[in-house]
Amino acid sequence: MRKGAFVREDEALQVEDVSALLGVGRNTVYSLAKSGELASYRVGRKLRFTRADVERYIEASKTGGSPASTGPIPVAPAFAATPSSPYAAAIPEIAPAADPFVISGGDISGDIIAHAISGKGFPCSRAYLGSYLALVDLYLGRADAAVVHLFDRKSGTYNIPYVQRLVPGVPVSVVRVARRSVGLIVQAGNPKHLHSWGSLLTRDASLVNVARGSAMRVLLDEVLCELEARPESVRGYDREVASPDAVAAFVAKGAAEAGVGTSNLAQATLGVDFLPMQNEWIDIVVKKSERTRSLVRAAKRLGDDPRVRRELEALGFDASRLGSIIYES
Repeated sequence: MRKGAFVREDEALQVEDVSALLGVGRNTVYSLAKSGELASYRVGRKLRFTRADVERYIEASKTGGSPASTGPIPVAPAFAATPSSPYAAAIPEIAPAADPFVISGGDISGDIIAHAISGKGFPCSRAYLGSYLALVDLYLGRADAAVVHLFDRKSGTYNIPYVQRLVPGVPVSVVRVARRSVGLIVQAGNPKHLHSWGSLLTRDASLVNVARGSAMRVLLDEVLCELEARPESVRGYDREVASPDAVAAFVAKGAAEAGVGTSNLAQATLGVDFLPMQNEWIDIVVKKSERTRSLVRAAKRLGDDPRVRRELEALGFDASRLGSIIYES
């Protein structure tokens, strides 16, 4: 779409056009289309939108509604993010009978890792699921590895407690990927003056939540348990969208006042501020078997690849411990 060009209501808009109109990233547009919050259609393999549908979405967002219905925002049955980086374009889509190693998990760091390992001669495909569901996939044999960032309040640590609970009896290697900040994504200027997790309970801020299975949903639920607070004490807790990108988009458009998210997501979204609350660790959990022997070796050698480190750091990750083995079973 040319800048300043007139667009008819029925004219087909591409993802790039909608991204420019909404002021959000391409991945957010894909997520909104996948969840049904933004009406779309396909021409061959290409996703297309109409100007009228985009305008309906904008109007509905102003009141916190859904353009697809007069009811609450639809709840996604499972978190399934759309590829969120240029690395994903070089990675084959998951296929049930495919030979490539399947790396599950929706975080962008998983795209970087899969791209790097594929470049070493070990082809990888991606399954875009939230961290919790990615570990379930690993346990059920639908994935060879999972990129996860799951907070455990009882230990105050990340990932290993979930590996022990969700992947029992499966030998794995857990390799460190990176660290980053997580916290609250709020409207620009922080009009509700949020300053802590607890302020969600006292400042009457409207929340937009991500679907169950996502690491950000697990984080919020663990925080509420730690605060001894019931979910219904947070306004908007039951309002769910399909992905963390959609959370940021809803906050940016004024459809919600806060959501849980990461520092790099907030930096990539116009119209929001980020309130860091804690650091999280992202790890790759690789199942150990005869089939995955080369994948395990490649994961452990990630720290030897300066390009992977640079790519992670360019996105705001702390990759100083990349490739460190933190757990074996």
